[in-house]
Amino acid sequence: MNLHWLALLSVFWWCWLAGADRKSLSAELTPPQIRKPDSQKRRVIKEGRGAVIQCEADGYPPPTYQWLRNDVAIDDNGDYIKAFSNGTLVFKDFKMRDGGVFQCQAKNKCGTSVSVKFPILASAYIDESFLGGINPIDVSVTEGTPTHLYCVHAPDGAGNFLVRWYRDVSRQEVDITSRVGTDSNGTHHIAYAVNEDAGEYVCGLAPYNNPHATAIYLFDVIHVTVIGGKTELMKPNKEHVSTVVKGTLGQRVELECFFSGYPEPDITWKDNQQQVIQEGHGHYVIDDFGRKLRIEQLREEDEGTYSCTARNGAGSDDARIFLNVTSPPLMLTTPDTSLEKLYKLSGQMATLKCFARAMEGENLEPPVWYRNGELLTTETFPDQTRYSFDADGTELTIKDLDKCKDTACFQCNISNSEGYIFYDGFLKVVDPEHSG
Repeated sequence: MNLHWLALLSVFWWCWLAGADRKSLSAELTPPQIRKPDSQKRRVIKEGRGAVIQCEADGYPPPTYQWLRNDVAIDDNGDYIKAFSNGTLVFKDFKMRDGGVFQCQAKNKCGTSVSVKFPILASAYIDESFLGGINPIDVSVTEGTPTHLYCVHAPDGAGNFLVRWYRDVSRQEVDITSRVGTDSNGTHHIAYAVNEDAGEYVCGLAPYNNPHATAIYLFDVIHVTVIGGKTELMKPNKEHVSTVVKGTLGQRVELECFFSGYPEPDITWKDNQQQVIQEGHGHYVIDDFGRKLRIEQLREEDEGTYSCTARNGAGSDDARIFLNVTSPPLMLTTPDTSLEKLYKLSGQMATLKCFARAMEGENLEPPVWYRNGELLTTETFPDQTRYSFDADGTELTIKDLDKCKDTACFQCNISNSEGYIFYDGFLKVVDPEHSG
């Protein structure tokens, strides 16, 4: 092949590639849609550690990213937190000050996609040196009688931690037995005191995501004195009962009944049909020497009244607990009920839908709509003549679609008292001549 034909072939090849590339680009232009983060669950970062979180989205042209903390944009100039346009969020040295509610936005020329919001918290620890500033609490108890130790100085956020009790600052954890246990509020119960209970106790908090951490928060120091007495038969008496418990659909919940008594009583549980629960039956787990009933993978039909009964040779006592099964709005997975990818021709009409299901007895708030991350209401419609909501706000209709004006990302949020559900989708409008 001579050079003349080689040159012509080269020109033809590059022109073909350029044309194919233009066609490819035209066909593939799509608004962004975020893939990660996709969970509202909180994230916990150990104080003093660095961390990196990535935002990822589909879309063409490739989107740029913007992170927000408590609805305020973050850039790459921060001293402690940096957010880059490639979607990377960097914490240099995470402290309590850096926590908050975070959200990612992905933008390209076709629109803006918005992620769910999720909290990031610090998990911090302090050591025994903290104990030097605490005055020990003195508690006296008569042998054979019940007593309770309280974690008085624990912070308001102690509910985010697992409360444990230790014998003095050696961190030797108190053995949990049928006589001794700790409830979910952190109160340490002794069904009846014996001489061996005398001594120092330390209240400690370990994070749920690392309950066996060697480093923990240490708070109250309690000095227990056991006064001599006579241990006699004592009928059970309820000391702590989680009278009303709220559980989330699909999650785990724990019901608690703590009784005093000598000898320590046996505890039996009945379900919401007042049938005796056998150990390992169904999705029930009886734990902590019978004091706790754990229900795995909560279902709607688990709601109702449960009971616990304690018996020993001296008598019995019982208690009732109402379990309220709740849920944030439930996502509908049937076709044509949720906001997703929608392709339409110019001039056609599009209906975007935002639906969710509520559990029986619960109400849903009307949907809140967004266009490219900006609040969308009847007052902020781009075109009042073409945009409209239906009566309950679950459907957004756009008439006489325009490729340039209406191609965009749309989001909607449906809330109730327990949380929210968030949909992120897009509408792509194409010209009829390019629809094939």
